Amino acid sequence: ATRRAEAAAARAAAAAALAPEPADGPGTVHVLVKLPSGERATRRFAHAQPLCALFEFVDACALDRPDADGGSGGIGAPSYRLAAQFPRRVWERAACADDALSIGDAGLAAKQEALLVELL
Repeated sequence: ATRRAEAAAARAAAAAALAPEPADGPGTVHVLVKLPSGERATRRFAHAQPLCALFEFVDACALDRPDADGGSGGIGAPSYRLAAQFPRRVWERAACADDALSIGDAGLAAKQEALLVELL
């Protein structure tokens, strides 16, 4: 029970760190993330937001969340990367260490993007 409480607290902290979701329009991207549990999470981001915002969103959705079978279908903070399949592109948390790389600069500038969480 303590582990679940810690995971819930970590998800809440990650969610609190997120900037408000921008309105749909020019300069935004709608991101769908497929989580290890099979769930899908979606959110809009401004191209100018730091890439870290995308990792914080995934953390808020999946940090050590139990899956339907009661196992750990969640992820640990540094133990994943995000990947797009077509064309294959990969983003590591280390790329956003100083908030210098924006979501648009990272190549996520299409109207919609689908990403997978790849556990390391």
